[in-house]
Amino acid sequence: MWDLNTKDCWPFHFSKIGHWWDRKNEIDIAALDPEGDDLIRGECKYWKEPVGKNILYELEQKADKVEWKKNRRRVWYVPFSAAGFTEELKIIAKKREDLQLFDERSA
Repeated sequence: MWDLNTKDCWPFHFSKIGHWWDRKNEIDIAALDPEGDDLIRGECKYWKEPVGKNILYELEQKADKVEWKKNRRRVWYVPFSAAGFTEELKIIAKKREDLQLFDERSA
């Protein structure tokens, strides 16, 4: 993530990174721009099968539970996958500025 941050993958630079959890949910990657209103949420999947849109939807639901600047933030979704992504998720990503997919070849 720090390497991606220096490559200007987003229109801001985050300065804090970690993970997030509550009693029911966990998000693998949580990065934020404390000077702005940007929040990155990421998931890392080391499956043998490509990651599909269900992981994006789960990540969106988990991110909605995070209270940090909830009504004025912009959330970016960043799934990482060892086996790539389904064609369906790739099509969704092409239409959305707030979604970036990274697999072993691109990360």
